[in-house]
Amino acid sequence: MDWSPVLISMKTASLSIFITFFLGIFAAGVVIRLKNETSKIICDGILTLPLMLPPTVPAFSALSVG
Repeated sequence: MDWSPVLISMKTASLSIFITFFLGIFAAGVVIRLKNETSKIICDGILTLPLMLPPTVPAFSALSVG
């Protein structure tokens, strides 16, 4: 059995988890340092939007319009 696809998947997953972890810590620090409550709400909404609106929704809507 060829294990190279499994190893590539594990390396990719590990790297993406590592990058996402530190980007998340950085984004949390930015939100905490914001002084204005409205800015915090807007920034939080922008950071939370990908969880609420998966990338497939804009893609499907763009295909149906065009």
